[in-house]
Amino acid sequence: MKKEFTVVRRKDAKLAFEGGAAVGNTLDRVITEAHSDEMGGGYFSINGIESHVTLPYNELALCLEGTLKLTVSGALHELKPGDFAWIPEGTEITFSGDNAIAFYGVHPVDWRTRNA
Repeated sequence: MKKEFTVVRRKDAKLAFEGGAAVGNTLDRVITEAHSDEMGGGYFSINGIESHVTLPYNELALCLEGTLKLTVSGALHELKPGDFAWIPEGTEITFSGDNAIAFYGVHPVDWRTRNA
């Protein structure tokens, strides 16, 4: 199937925390298998909590607002707007942040299916 050119506007991202809370994290998948056979992406926000994960895909995380905090192998990396991180598949990472909003890109887009 032919994939279509797509423009995504930051203002349209769905990033509010559940119940209007000030603390939490949320993810808005924007680029999915419907858009690409290889890459996925979207926005995420995080404030006042930690999220621990071992990534099952390669990821780029670009801080857009606030401070995005990434802890890998015990080292804390603070990203400010305009900073980004390359996070290889298999990385054990803790995401946290202070009013952080970020763009993320993942490869492969269908990591759930490939890892099933």
